[in-house]
Amino acid sequence: MVEAARNIRHPRNRIMEWDVADFLTTPDVAPCDLGICVYDSLNYLLEPEQVAKFFQSAHKVIRHHGLLVFDLSTDLNSRMHFDGSVLEEQVTGAFYRRVTRYDEEERIQHNVFSICPDGEDVVYMEHHRQRIYPIQSAVDLANANGFNVLAIYHELTFRQGDETSDRVHIVAERV
Repeated sequence: MVEAARNIRHPRNRIMEWDVADFLTTPDVAPCDLGICVYDSLNYLLEPEQVAKFFQSAHKVIRHHGLLVFDLSTDLNSRMHFDGSVLEEQVTGAFYRRVTRYDEEERIQHNVFSICPDGEDVVYMEHHRQRIYPIQSAVDLANANGFNVLAIYHELTFRQGDETSDRVHIVAERV
């Protein structure tokens, strides 16, 4: 994805630099004005201490008044669209099956993937676990670790997001 982004020509001929980093360590990258961490990345951090560490690392590389955009998948999304679901799909080069279970008490979504590559007599298994954080707990962790949350958006809109959203996108300013 980053390689594809590097090939995009900026409409004003500005140079945009892209980098990839482990967000739990302070990355060796140049200071930046914008950090983007989406597609359930924070949900894959199973402990609040890891989420705090993420914000601390982001704080070290995002310039003062720079922005951090991150998303969260919500409890509603897990309960309504994933708990008990089975998805089977043939894609280019493989067939896969995803079985999902949501543990509401622990707030952990379990996704078990069975992947069968075309032409191979093997099945690869992956078990993904995601913590489904309450939005306010992520906001509190961001605010406690050098950010000021400016907005919480409903899915891919500019409407106010909340626990009735399937996903929220959060914009925070580094302070």
